[in-house]
Amino acid sequence: MASLLDLPIEVLQLVLDNINCESLAYLRLVCKKAYYAATPTFGRKYLGTIHPVLFSECLEALVEISRNHMLRHHVKSILFVSYALKQGSCALQVVVSQHRPETSEWLIRRHQDCSDHQLKLVESGRHIELIAEALTNFNNAQVPLNLGIFDLEHNNSDKIPIGTGWGAELFYGELLELNIWTTDGGNVLNTVITAANSCEYPLEAVEIDACACMTVPMGMGRQLTADTPQVDRLLTDLLLDGRRSNSKFSVCVKTTPTSDSVMTSQLRIEWPERRLIFQSLQRARETLVARFKYITDLGLLAKVLKTNTFSEIELSHCVVETYTLAKFIQNHARTLQQLKLSHIVFRKDRRHRREYPSFSARRFLTFLRDNLKSLEYLEICDTISLEPHSWPSGRSFVESPKLTGRKEIVSTINSWLERMTS
Repeated sequence: MASLLDLPIEVLQLVLDNINCESLAYLRLVCKKAYYAATPTFGRKYLGTIHPVLFSECLEALVEISRNHMLRHHVKSILFVSYALKQGSCALQVVVSQHRPETSEWLIRRHQDCSDHQLKLVESGRHIELIAEALTNFNNAQVPLNLGIFDLEHNNSDKIPIGTGWGAELFYGELLELNIWTTDGGNVLNTVITAANSCEYPLEAVEIDACACMTVPMGMGRQLTADTPQVDRLLTDLLLDGRRSNSKFSVCVKTTPTSDSVMTSQLRIEWPERRLIFQSLQRARETLVARFKYITDLGLLAKVLKTNTFSEIELSHCVVETYTLAKFIQNHARTLQQLKLSHIVFRKDRRHRREYPSFSARRFLTFLRDNLKSLEYLEICDTISLEPHSWPSGRSFVESPKLTGRKEIVSTINSWLERMTS
């Protein structure tokens, strides 16, 4: 009698592609033939980016994945969930207030047991050992990884609950669904960096998948000390180390806003190319765009961005305050060689309206021509403005967006300026 596994490989692959995670996991346990048939699809669909929590159960599962010669090659990113169990009486009061009296006493005992379990894990350093073991296995198998942290929103229905699927629910049970967790991105990222350093893992890419008002904004209005590591300080140190050693290194910060009025944005910094890229992520670019405010959300890291750091800057699908962009570009005027601006919506910076009452398209182009002496490549396309009588509305103000060489850039900008005057 024919079975599912007897189907032609093309048909079997279509079937596997339409099976959910739980069913694929069970199918892998049916027999050896099913294991080898379903495992590649399981790894490709569900292990590209994994989000372990700093539970011993989750980290032990991560080690097992790193040992599996079929699964580990599908892992591209490991972003550790930036949550920790709240400690102390405040967290206990929250638990009591959320449940009936007959269950609150039992939950308080469970919370205390779990808190003690977490505290012992951290104090023993076992969590760092487990992460280091997993990274060593991935490195020995020549599997390159992005490492970082991930903000998990409790009310976001498209995200899995904390610890689910890692075996942690067997220990933590009902606590996983309660609001007794706190964002601790600095300590989580510091743990990952410490583990990578302890096993000499070549840390080449750090990724921050953040939510507004959680990991981002970074370090704003908070005291930065060695005892309370903040994400912006850690990223700044990594970036400066990359600059000093001229090694291959990249930082990517993806920020999900608290409302649907702004697109999810991505800021990427790449070394040694000295490249900065800011863009909206693909979702609904026609109606929602990210806002380029490079200082607002990055805390201490913004100080690095203010220096003569970048030779390439690329902005796309975002709202840009004209003065803010000009000031940012001017800070990199000595080193900037390539500038790409595409699908940009310009608006005036309200804070500088008196000082710069009409930072128009003409003034911006004049700024580019007169200040960027090292610029060798300029690309401007599909720029519009929300300010009347300032920029041509709804269309690009240039016809030849890609310019190469200082001479061509200057002559073409001059022709644009003459056309605007006439």
